[in-house]
Amino acid sequence: MRLLFFPLAKVRAPDPRRFLIASTEFLLFFLLLSHTGLLSIAAENVILYTDTQSKILLVTPVEGERYLALQDLLSTLGPVTEVEKTASVLQIKVGKHSLLFRPNSTLVVIDGILTSMGDPALVMPAGWMVPVDSISKILPRLTDRKVTFRQDAPRAFVTSQPPSRVFFEATKGILSSRVAIQVTQAAPFELKQEGKQLVVTLGNPPLEPTAEKLNYADDRIKSIVYDDADARPKIRITLSSANFDVKSSTTQEGRIFVVMVSPPQQISPPTPGTAAQSPAAPPPATAAPGGAGTKGQEKAAVLPTRGILRIVTIDPGHGGLDSGSRAANNAAVEKDVALQIAHRLRASLQQRLGLQVYLTRDADDDVSLDQRASAANTIHSDVFISIHVGFSLVQSWIGARVYVYSPIKEATPAPKPVPSGLNSTEQRPVEKPPVAHLYFRDWTKANASNFQINQALAELFESELAPLWGQEPAAPRIAPLRPSANVVMPAVMVELGNLNSETDVKQMVNPQFQARIASAITNAIQRYKPVYDAQVGSAPAGKPKAGPDIQPGKQEKTSPR
Repeated sequence: MRLLFFPLAKVRAPDPRRFLIASTEFLLFFLLLSHTGLLSIAAENVILYTDTQSKILLVTPVEGERYLALQDLLSTLGPVTEVEKTASVLQIKVGKHSLLFRPNSTLVVIDGILTSMGDPALVMPAGWMVPVDSISKILPRLTDRKVTFRQDAPRAFVTSQPPSRVFFEATKGILSSRVAIQVTQAAPFELKQEGKQLVVTLGNPPLEPTAEKLNYADDRIKSIVYDDADARPKIRITLSSANFDVKSSTTQEGRIFVVMVSPPQQISPPTPGTAAQSPAAPPPATAAPGGAGTKGQEKAAVLPTRGILRIVTIDPGHGGLDSGSRAANNAAVEKDVALQIAHRLRASLQQRLGLQVYLTRDADDDVSLDQRASAANTIHSDVFISIHVGFSLVQSWIGARVYVYSPIKEATPAPKPVPSGLNSTEQRPVEKPPVAHLYFRDWTKANASNFQINQALAELFESELAPLWGQEPAAPRIAPLRPSANVVMPAVMVELGNLNSETDVKQMVNPQFQARIASAITNAIQRYKPVYDAQVGSAPAGKPKAGPDIQPGKQEKTSPR
């Protein structure tokens, strides 16, 4: 774009004072434009993406306009062959197409048809140059692929399908900050940490961000910026410290990538001669220990007979400052819909199956992930159900998705060889630890041993929920979920509907449809109950059912807790 400067003051040659004033005003105006970004001195390169590759097109500023090397631009479509090249004309071929350029002319002849560019072609020492808008003026006539380019964006696309859109958002919880990255087409993600910076590299297909940066910051995250200056799409998350704990997971079949940033856990080393302890469990959420979703210090229920499914913990996702996903115009908010469904599910489980049901939150409260898991473990729950509401840029992506925690198999280290000789006490074989160590549970992987029974539970959920959307049951998804990873009982997480679908939003806020969801989950629990009774009830009586610090010789008390 050419800038036309209007005189800021009338200048008369005989009066040097007026000339000085006008010159000063002009300089200040020029500096103001440069500072605000309205006038760019340095040209920004263009990243051109095709279905199979990406390329950096160097931009050269000429008299305030942005130009590209003609050879670099056309070579993205195939080999360029010169037919005629003189001081007054350039005729070339790209594939089966013929192009004719003349210097200092905005007209181009493509296959015998005149096409106009925004600025004239130039002959420079480095070769023929054409204006940046040639991407949208010339390329569409040379390919049957879709050409997408905006003058205000540093990237262009020549692809068979529209580029995948990238959307990212961030929310802060009490114990962690969460960054979610979503793409409309499944893409591989890779996370690396470089000091205070987390770099999420996104693979194919070609990607177009909905924003260049996210206007978000908290005491853990300083900035979130989309960066593809090297033609490799990335999202850079700058942290306030390099010592945070960082965890990541992928959901929705490679469409959503979640990064969790938490302060490091301080774990004291175990005292010699004692069993190792897990990280101290946070206090339970207020809703769970006090009864069926009540607050305050009420008496909890008597522990049930081992092996009989009696207690269910429902975990309505998000809450408080963490609202979760939102529908357009705030027609529905995930934290509210999840709590409404949880209330209906609690009533259904109590009335139909006579179960004791607890909620990790019974109102719009901030409850940490560790508090949710600790609450379920404290009351010795038999089943843990986490309820969420989905949001996808793909509006047709509706239905119910059921997730289970994936155990991580770790290699067992080989035992160290025992030194020979028995003269020194330091060389004697190390005694085996007490049997109590066998019942220690790692807080961060407490649910790993339930993988098979989790799968059975999730399949029942799928079979009951999928028909509500007229779908066939799908295989349960597997992901390193929290708080499911930290509970010791069978657990599933359900993601219901799509708040980006107008039709689904109307369903999800409809009390009748919420009641159908609650009834379907109750059906799944009813079908699961004999499976639980058979598998868990057959476990040895001496093995603790919950809690990382129960000694094997102790028996669970049956008095009120």
